[in-house]
Amino acid sequence: MYLINPILTDNRLDNEGYNELILDIDRTILYLSEMQYTNQVYGFQNYVDMTQYDVLCIYREILVDKLMGCNCLDNEYILYIINKIKKITC
Repeated sequence: MYLINPILTDNRLDNEGYNELILDIDRTILYLSEMQYTNQVYGFQNYVDMTQYDVLCIYREILVDKLMGCNCLDNEYILYIINKIKKITC
């Protein structure tokens, strides 16, 4: 007999889920840095939220530490961080 494990959210607390989040963070950081680069080189005036850049860098470090085996955060804090990342990167 198999157990039924319904998926209520798309938050995955495994290595694949963390890797996807890190890729989303990297894409968003790349987008922000390209916008800032074009602003500086070509003199554009596009708004770049640098606090969002800093927050994403911090969250990326936390996820990399979690992947490396640091158990300093509980899963409930990781879920909070994952939800914050998804709000920022969408």
